Amino acid sequence: MPTTHPTSSQIRQQFIDYFVDKAAHTAVPSSPVVPHDDPTLLFTNAGMNQFKDVFLGTGSREYTRAVDTQKCIRAGGKHNDLDDVGKDSYHHTFFEMLGNWSFGDYFKQEAIDWAWDLLVNVWGLDPKRLYATYFEGDASENLEPDHEARDMWLKYLPKDHVQPGNKKDNFWEMGDTGPCGPCSELHYDRSPDYSGANLVNADAQDIVVEIWNLVFIQYNRNQDASLTPLPAKHVDTGMGFERIVRVLQGKDSNYDTDVFTPYFKAIQKITGAPPYKNGEETLSDPTDIAYRVIADHIRTLTFSLADGAHCGNDGRSYVLRSILRRAVKFGDVDLGAKKPFFYKLVDTVVEQMGDFFPELKANTQDIKAELKDEEISFRKTLARGIDLFEHQIREEGSIFVGKDKNKIGFAEIAVQDRVGTKIGTPGTEDYKYIIWNFSSFPSDCRPVLTADFAFKLHDTYGFPIGLTQLMAKERGMTVDTDGFNRLMEEARIRSRAGGDSADERASLNDIIQHTKLNDTKFKGYDATELNNIQTSITIFKLESHAFKPLTAGQGVSAGDRVAIVLDQTPFYAEAGGQVGDTGAIQIIDGARIFVEDTTKLGNVYFHLGEVTDGQLANTTGDTKIEVSLAVDEDRRALIMNNHTTTHLMNRALRDHVNPDTMQKGSLVDEEKLRFDFLNKSSLTTEQLTAVESAVNADIAADLPVFTEYAPQEDALKINGLRAVFGEKYPPTVRVVSVGAQVADLLANPDSNDWATMSIEFCGGTHLPSTGAAKTFTIISEDASSKGIRRITALTGNLAAKAQAEAAELQTELDNLTASADKADPDTLAKNLTALSNTITDKQLPAVSRTQLRDSIESLQKKLRKLQKKQSQQAAGAIADVAKQVAADSTGPIITHNFEGAGANDLRTAMDTIRAHHPDAALFLTGSSGSKVALLASVPKDLIASGLKAGDWVKHVAPIVGGGGGGRPDMAQAGGKDASKLPEAIEAATAFANKKLG
Repeated sequence: MPTTHPTSSQIRQQFIDYFVDKAAHTAVPSSPVVPHDDPTLLFTNAGMNQFKDVFLGTGSREYTRAVDTQKCIRAGGKHNDLDDVGKDSYHHTFFEMLGNWSFGDYFKQEAIDWAWDLLVNVWGLDPKRLYATYFEGDASENLEPDHEARDMWLKYLPKDHVQPGNKKDNFWEMGDTGPCGPCSELHYDRSPDYSGANLVNADAQDIVVEIWNLVFIQYNRNQDASLTPLPAKHVDTGMGFERIVRVLQGKDSNYDTDVFTPYFKAIQKITGAPPYKNGEETLSDPTDIAYRVIADHIRTLTFSLADGAHCGNDGRSYVLRSILRRAVKFGDVDLGAKKPFFYKLVDTVVEQMGDFFPELKANTQDIKAELKDEEISFRKTLARGIDLFEHQIREEGSIFVGKDKNKIGFAEIAVQDRVGTKIGTPGTEDYKYIIWNFSSFPSDCRPVLTADFAFKLHDTYGFPIGLTQLMAKERGMTVDTDGFNRLMEEARIRSRAGGDSADERASLNDIIQHTKLNDTKFKGYDATELNNIQTSITIFKLESHAFKPLTAGQGVSAGDRVAIVLDQTPFYAEAGGQVGDTGAIQIIDGARIFVEDTTKLGNVYFHLGEVTDGQLANTTGDTKIEVSLAVDEDRRALIMNNHTTTHLMNRALRDHVNPDTMQKGSLVDEEKLRFDFLNKSSLTTEQLTAVESAVNADIAADLPVFTEYAPQEDALKINGLRAVFGEKYPPTVRVVSVGAQVADLLANPDSNDWATMSIEFCGGTHLPSTGAAKTFTIISEDASSKGIRRITALTGNLAAKAQAEAAELQTELDNLTASADKADPDTLAKNLTALSNTITDKQLPAVSRTQLRDSIESLQKKLRKLQKKQSQQAAGAIADVAKQVAADSTGPIITHNFEGAGANDLRTAMDTIRAHHPDAALFLTGSSGSKVALLASVPKDLIASGLKAGDWVKHVAPIVGGGGGGRPDMAQAGGKDASKLPEAIEAATAFANKKLG
């Protein structure tokens, strides 16, 4: 290996130049990391993604050989490296994949020969350290061993360095069906004594590094799993950029190369953390792990946002938000970053990679602004958790475990075991934190923060366990991480079983069965507040994921999670698809409880929440206490919007989709309504429009909403009444009617007038009239399960926002359509891509989304016609110019620049001129957009005189910012700077004149 190591930028360019110059490949730009035309991918995760259509036979390219470096992200979905990042020397969520490609052109021999030549002869790798693998065959699928590739490698390597590999490692498949074929991997042995033979494909990347995979696509996997040979064979190679840089720079870790060291310097400067140490011994060092995580994650976020993605709550957006929060957490916990820092690292990404990836420079400020907002928002979550931690340490004390895992408090530990300032009185100015002297404690009785409290911080406040550990360490404590991990796993199990609160709700069932509780009177239909009422109170405290009755003399205080039962309440308890109310309970001259949810069993209402201030105990006997209760009115109003509108939609579905449709479930909360119903097929655009229009007509009519209790037997006789199939209703039911008095319905139940109205059994809270909902829109309609469809819809301001954004997007599309005939095709294509991304990311009405996508498809068809017309016009014009050049030219040297010409156009022009001047040396140039093409042709006589086409283009190409080469008689090159073409033509003429004397 050369003693002077190339930089990462040089290595990237050397790879591309090798295949452009040596093998006449076309350099192709990376596709975005956000795959806008492949819904099966969260992120572009391999070099082949942008050529998938070629391999599937549904698309083509104007070239048959390509070389590129592809931006890739593996986080979320099937390919997810997120959890491994930072813990080893080679995992990344963002990475580059260098590749060379053949589409029905060359095959195994060329791919293998070029790979060897580049690695050994150009980059100078020690051939004694290289191992090649080949497919060993698979008898179960009647696949022969790839002895062809094996024998080709044996030209370069001894037998013990050419190893067979199984189907898992050495047979590539795009999916269950489609193109596939054997692959051949190259591994580099970094062991000091060349002893890595047994570590090939043994997951020992720190010692034997897989650096290149050559895939030979020669079969098609059929629907019946059989394989048939492809008529055209392809080559798909992938070389991990960060890995080859590590090898060529002689480093022990990808993170020790100049790909990452600039980030470490920037992180250290911004955060003030100790510098990155590097080396094998630091793989488990928390500070170095944090450096690696942050450096990796800033690249992922910056490229994702530059390519049109955003942080959010769903799908790809949620993955990106999680990655950002993970990075911020590592910065806070392990590097001590107390202020927003992550967004500032965008500048380093742009500095390091902006020249090769110009999209970074174009979007720098927008990227920084979004990351800054996300970081500031997350820090507020961290701040709430920190406050709770401080409160518990300062006010409670009894949050430690000691010998035999029993809880212990401050007073139980001898004074001499405390080091530092005296304790003082909790809540007063002289109170100080305790610094524990570990050396004075028995090994089995040191202060350890309980797993329950650590889990509470994580589960309720989104508090990273790492930050809990750091703050505990600052006070001479540790955290029961084994217990925490156990609770996390239990939470995951409960979540998979149907919700994190399953055990808590199960404990309430136990309470009902074993504790005598009086029914609660619900007064929330008429009021959202009850002030200064007299009530008994029964409290259940949450311990180890179960609510438990208080023992005699026991109370609860700030920080305790509780379920409270009162004699009466305005809080609606979750039922019938409507979520429970939230709000506050204030004990007069006493404790305050934040109510996070309300549920009921039978007629007993449980107010679930947390004591935020003061202390509280059960009442006994006939004792009453004075209490004020307040429901979150704004939230309740939003829920009522969605609940009443759900009834309107249920009726509209019956009228405009299927008269026999039946409700199968619903969810109504403050953000949306979700409605499941029987229907065999998806709704058409016309049906969705009709349902929306009907509901909005009812809203615009501001119809009164009536509720009244009635005997079930009488209510069931009302014509058009809707009830949930399978639901058990009590003898007396609550009837909710939109537009007609319930008394009128009961008085004349057979009237046909009722058939077109919304009439249902329902115990939920509703609007006094429909107009309060303002507007309604369906944002999605899809399958919930077989035969059951699910609609999700918005009302009020959220619906209006979705409609307004759809209208704005439609205006943009209308403007594009109006100007499309005169538009520049490149600009139109860029605008359509941006709009398509926006339509995907925003919450829009379903009908509008479909219409917008149809408009985009129509514009894309027009764009393809424009591009074809532009290409034909350009080809015709170039052909005419070529004829004129042929007619006007004399002498042995002919040079000309063809405006708007690509490489293929130049070849056609060259053929035209050559036909008239077979003995002349030709040098033609052209440009299309920012791309420059150079083409040279020299006849045998002039080659003998000293002019060679390959030398000719190599001399001129740097002028236009490119490179190239070829044979003495024919060569080509590419470039980036079309403004230098006049200078290039002059240089080409001068070079030829000098060579020919």
